[in-house]
Amino acid sequence: MIVHQRQSSPGNVGNWFQASGFPLDIRRPRFGDPLPETLEGHTGAVIFGGPQSANDTDDFIRREIDWISVALREEKPFL
Repeated sequence: MIVHQRQSSPGNVGNWFQASGFPLDIRRPRFGDPLPETLEGHTGAVIFGGPQSANDTDDFIRREIDWISVALREEKPFL
């Protein structure tokens, strides 16, 4: 799960996944967290919104957009 604020959490979405038996791996690339090179060991991925736009020029946004190909290539569920 990718969130974009230091204090952000996956909220009800994360609660649902945990209650359903899925462990959470929460990343904050805006603050230096690396994105996984593979989703092996992950059931899928969720990228949450934030005050940023996908059109912003911040490096972390470009990395996230490029990273989406990992989930697609590995045919993992992706939101």
